Amino acid sequence: MADDMMGGQFRPQTMTTWSAERGALAKAMAKAQGDLGPVLKDKTNPAFKSKYADLGAVLEAILPALNRAGLSLIQSPSYDGSLVGVTSVLLHESGEWMEATLHMKPVKMDPQGIGSCITYARRYAALAIAGAAPEDDDGNAASAAPDRGQRVVKVDVSPVDMPNGMTNRDAKDLHGKLARGIENCGSLDALKSWSNAWREQLDELPEDYAEDLRGQYARKRDELKAVEA
Repeated sequence: MADDMMGGQFRPQTMTTWSAERGALAKAMAKAQGDLGPVLKDKTNPAFKSKYADLGAVLEAILPALNRAGLSLIQSPSYDGSLVGVTSVLLHESGEWMEATLHMKPVKMDPQGIGSCITYARRYAALAIAGAAPEDDDGNAASAAPDRGQRVVKVDVSPVDMPNGMTNRDAKDLHGKLARGIENCGSLDALKSWSNAWREQLDELPEDYAEDLRGQYARKRDELKAVEA
């Protein structure tokens, strides 16, 4: 997420180190990713009734596959008075390891704000290390699509499927405009205002476009909630 979309408050920094030997770790990671289950979105966004995956759902999805391959994930938080840090260690039973630290600046410098930032960092660091991405429990997970975790917006909707005489180009343009509006929201209040202002336009879109925006809204709300709590 770009800094300017969070009012300059969200500044991720990462660094990664490895053990001298990586052969066993690489082989185990390939096995784990082949065995990785879907990261189901188990929390509901009340604005659009769409779902997102919290930290518990992420760990429930990735840890069994890692453990079966002889891998464990250890995440340790830190705070230096300005930045929250979460160091994630992917450790193989052979002793080989990979370590990555993600630093973020909380919006609120109080215990709740720091705790929310740690949870946010743990969640996304775990997803990144495992090579996983959330997906809908009634969408890609049910169909076992090969592009797991990625929503594809259809762009070949025929004119007869368009509501109110909207053309395919009109739908694509409106989808892009609404998507940019979501990403430019820098607070939960701004996101709520966006929802109130553009709800009717969202309803005018074909369902494929609307569902993509609902998912984007849920992800954005989750991000903002984590840093504003």
